[in-house]
Amino acid sequence: MCATEILKNQAYSKTFGRTARTPFYRFTLPADTTRNFTALVLNDLHGHGPTIAALSALAETIPHDFVVFNGDCLSEPATREHAIKDIHWLASAFHAASIPCIFLRGNHEIRNAYSSGMPSLFEW
Repeated sequence: MCATEILKNQAYSKTFGRTARTPFYRFTLPADTTRNFTALVLNDLHGHGPTIAALSALAETIPHDFVVFNGDCLSEPATREHAIKDIHWLASAFHAASIPCIFLRGNHEIRNAYSSGMPSLFEW
């Protein structure tokens, strides 16, 4: 991630501030011709910390190619900050910087005050 804050945003000029950078990571999805791969599929976590911690520890013992969060893995998002915190928590727990993670929407991801903003947090 590399992000630069915009201090002033005018039609014909911009004033930029600090830049934040994280290390660069890389991952590769299995090719469409790959016959054998391992995927972890998780659902109904509902942002439950002890369950996420236990499954994350178990995932460390299973070599896998990618992770699918198959709905209701996040708690019901009240605010943008809440949604980002929950997404980051799952992504960190399952090493999404180096192992691809796919988020599928469940009915809990579309509940609560920030639910309409959730699509803006994911790449389509």
